[in-house]
Amino acid sequence: MAIITRSLQHKRDTIANFASTNPVLLAGQIGIETDGLLTSPKFKIGNGTTAWNDLPYMSGGGGTWGSITGTVTAQTDLITYLNSQLIIGNFLIVDRDNGDNSTATRGTLNYMYEDIVSAQTDAVSGDVIIVNPSADVYTDSAIGNKNGITYFFHRGATVSAADGAIFQPSSKSIAILGEGVFINNGGTVLTCSGTSTVIFQCRYFQRTDTGGAAISNNSNSTLYLRAIEPCTSEQNGIYTGTTSTSYLKLSKLTVKRAAIISIGTTSKVFLDIDEIYATDTVLNVTTPFFCSGGTINANFKRAILSNPSTTNAAISFSNTATSEMNLNGDIQVVASEPFFYGMGENDTLWHRGRLIGSGTKVVGSSTHVIEDFELEQNELSLISTFLYLTGN
Repeated sequence: MAIITRSLQHKRDTIANFASTNPVLLAGQIGIETDGLLTSPKFKIGNGTTAWNDLPYMSGGGGTWGSITGTVTAQTDLITYLNSQLIIGNFLIVDRDNGDNSTATRGTLNYMYEDIVSAQTDAVSGDVIIVNPSADVYTDSAIGNKNGITYFFHRGATVSAADGAIFQPSSKSIAILGEGVFINNGGTVLTCSGTSTVIFQCRYFQRTDTGGAAISNNSNSTLYLRAIEPCTSEQNGIYTGTTSTSYLKLSKLTVKRAAIISIGTTSKVFLDIDEIYATDTVLNVTTPFFCSGGTINANFKRAILSNPSTTNAAISFSNTATSEMNLNGDIQVVASEPFFYGMGENDTLWHRGRLIGSGTKVVGSSTHVIEDFELEQNELSLISTFLYLTGN
């Protein structure tokens, strides 16, 4: 009987070649990567149908981690791989901060922080900053004064301030995303100025002092704002001025003065909201809508005024500027407040909806006839354009 001596050699190739050719191994055929063959061999076994890139590595090679022992920093090959995955659009977030406010290894996706102040200090244009504070208390302002930064707040992250704005971009483009909660008892939650473009999404915002508006959009800035849960302010709600443009999507806004303010020659507001509630017994100009120049376009279920004073009205004009309001929704007064106030010769009001309550229909110098109108679908189409940015 003859004995034939033969050598058996399994299929082998480099990692790159296997990945590019993506072969289908025969059932039971072994494919071995030659990279690191003597130090960390890796191989796969075919089943006759699955291509190489979709086959798992076999136990005993470098592809199965199992239970990792020792410190994370000792796993240099794992760290190298994870850092290579830190790319915007398809990223893997690894938090190695352990609560010490230090940065994670910087890649294209740059930071995961518990302290947004430190993140703001280190940030450069293009950074994505993941923030998860339990409570950050600010004593300064101007967070968001660097261009091209995206802040992402985890659900449950609460940011509070006592002095100045929380975010104050000036001629900067920033995005504030996620489901953070923003509370300020000494300034605005957000002030946009210059030629800023800001996308702001949150669970809700609050201003707890009587110093002014919770949100301010001024100059030539463009604001896209979405709040998921009801928002409140102890004075004004959202102020827009000059030539700003504001796209606003809220569930409810409760204020003790003016909820939506437009003061500017060409400022534009596009609002989609379920309910506005303006109520107070002390402050003047308590109103869901106040327009002194510019245009307010609003789609809402109810706008409610509760303030027994003839100087307050559900819809208010300044009688000193060219203003226009296009309103679609029910307007309700709780006491004897007027529905409309202060319309001048250069003011225009279009309203579709019910007037609920016993208030005077019009108070002021206007001799205009208030006409109902049927709001066309495209009148507020820019709001729909905005919604895709916020996932609604």
